[in-house]
Amino acid sequence: MRFEMMKVLKGRQDKFIYYIAGLNVAAIGFTLSKTYDFEPSLGCDAFLCLALLLWLVSTITSFRWIIIQFRTMERNMDVMDLKKGHFNKSEISESMRKSLILKKRKKIEEDAHNSSMALKATLMLFIAGIVMFIIWRGLIVFDSALCDL
Repeated sequence: MRFEMMKVLKGRQDKFIYYIAGLNVAAIGFTLSKTYDFEPSLGCDAFLCLALLLWLVSTITSFRWIIIQFRTMERNMDVMDLKKGHFNKSEISESMRKSLILKKRKKIEEDAHNSSMALKATLMLFIAGIVMFIIWRGLIVFDSALCDL
């Protein structure tokens, strides 16, 4: 039962991170395609640049999350192999095997923490990029409204 629940959770996390990564790339593409002919204004464009930067970093952190997941799966498989005795017994002793298992488990715990942080950072950076884009767009609209007066 627990294994099935973990499988469902993992699947949902995968879909979530891929969805956010896709939204980041779409936001970058949309922004670049819609702003190629805008007249630059030094004050307002800082928010646009910041939005693009935040989306780029969010995309990178989503890739980092994916890499951490692969590494964690590999380490879990190594631990299972060590526990089942799938190793060359002549090369390592029982105490060495237990030590390797403990080291791998510690790395898995670190990966779990890093994975959680990457997931949170991906979402927060994406949302921050949206906020910066909205501020930029609001300043553009406000600036053009003032020019029309």
